[in-house]
Amino acid sequence: MDVQTATRLTTTSRDGTRIAYWRTGQGPALLLVHGATADHSRWETVLPRFEPHVTVYAMDRRGRGQSADAADYRIEEEGADVAAVVEAVADATGGSVDVLGHSYGGLCVLEAMAQTDRIRRAVLYEAGAGVPTERGLADELAALLTDGRREEVVIRLLTVAAGVPADQLARMRALPSWPNRVAAAHTVVREVRAHDAYRLRPERFTALTVPTLLLLGSDSPPPEAESTARVAAALSGARVVTLEGQGHVAMLTAPELFRAEVLDFLRAAPREAVSSKHEVRSGSDARSDEVYTLGAWRVKDGKQGEFVEAWKELGRFFRGLPHPPGKGTLVQSLDEPRQFYSFGPWRTLDDIREMRSHPDTPREIGKLMDFCEEGRPGTFRVVATG
Repeated sequence: MDVQTATRLTTTSRDGTRIAYWRTGQGPALLLVHGATADHSRWETVLPRFEPHVTVYAMDRRGRGQSADAADYRIEEEGADVAAVVEAVADATGGSVDVLGHSYGGLCVLEAMAQTDRIRRAVLYEAGAGVPTERGLADELAALLTDGRREEVVIRLLTVAAGVPADQLARMRALPSWPNRVAAAHTVVREVRAHDAYRLRPERFTALTVPTLLLLGSDSPPPEAESTARVAAALSGARVVTLEGQGHVAMLTAPELFRAEVLDFLRAAPREAVSSKHEVRSGSDARSDEVYTLGAWRVKDGKQGEFVEAWKELGRFFRGLPHPPGKGTLVQSLDEPRQFYSFGPWRTLDDIREMRSHPDTPREIGKLMDFCEEGRPGTFRVVATG
């Protein structure tokens, strides 16, 4: 965000905490809520694509940037912060507000949806609701923070909890907003602990009628798919779109695809915005009769045998689907015995969509992930043979 052209505004949350946010662009109001280790500047790669179409309000969540903080921390207060900004923008514009939340910011938006009726539509990109992070991660991050290793706190969170691969991490570290992430490292531990303790109670959201778009990267870690499925089940107005070939940071890796999905949803007629369909989107929306699911799996030491059996069980689950895949294959690296790769052919992308939207898929993939340090599934199509 260009601070020379953006207008800085503030509002006060219900516990008296001052929350800062920036206004830029033109058109209907869209509030952007960043995730962990970030502030309002994290939207720099996609903001220029939004500004010609919407008036962007990008907030600093409490404890970072130019927003204040409070002695006690609860995620419900983060939701109240978002609701306070929504109310302030709605009062200023005379209309309801669209809200986009990424990662932990999506969880804050979900909480805000239960606290204000002035949200018109919501976009939640991998909010991570109800699925704890890796056991012991919060304690590990706390130790790093105590040692003053702030940048390592940020890197560890992004790679372990969000599954950001090395090449994307390098791109993030090269952005002007990276120092702001490091500056917000002190907020990470409390947010990880709050995230791990969070319990998604569907009954709190059954009365909500806010049309909601749930974005999910096809290459994101399986817990993101599981949490997205849980949120979709809790929100009657939810619609899931999978961003093909993307992970947790599509605003960086595919900003035009990200922009298009968000704006198309916000502009859609009411019946089009509210749908139970689970859709898969790529930059070209290409279709192919030769599509494959491929996975790279880093198995925990000594768990190789159990992993193989769990993979076979997952295959049996897939074969029980209405449109099952062809015969899958699992291979093990001869150079690194803990590294496995799997692939399986599917007739069409629609069959993969059906598999991913099945309510039991996150649970079955989770069983496989119990034996893994890292898992990276993805979807591919054949472009050449030789």
